[in-house]
Amino acid sequence: MVIDSICNETSPYQSWQTYSITPDVKGNPKPFVWTYNVRAPLALSVVGLDNRDTVLNIYIDRSFIGSTSDIVVDTSISCGEDPLRCVSMGMTQGKVILPQGKHTISVTWAGKSTLLLSFVFHTISD
Repeated sequence: MVIDSICNETSPYQSWQTYSITPDVKGNPKPFVWTYNVRAPLALSVVGLDNRDTVLNIYIDRSFIGSTSDIVVDTSISCGEDPLRCVSMGMTQGKVILPQGKHTISVTWAGKSTLLLSFVFHTISD
């Protein structure tokens, strides 16, 4: 299941923030984990940065929500760290609705191409 496309709304709850998934001591990608507590549901956008070389899986409270959009791996295509430019250049992307309350989001490498990757979060309120 692919999660919805990127958020385009204009009232940010939290601006774009860059995160990385890096290898652990055995060379396996460590998931990025973020716990949040909000009073109302939020939309969360996730966009792959740098090269077009990965897909991400999203979990809320250890339940699989979906994967960001599939891509044709091409490491010669690079968008830098501008999320909107990355979207326009076909990098992996997706949007999920975060339920209200305290929850934990996990972002994991979906097994496509490189292990070292960066992505951005952008949350928007209704």
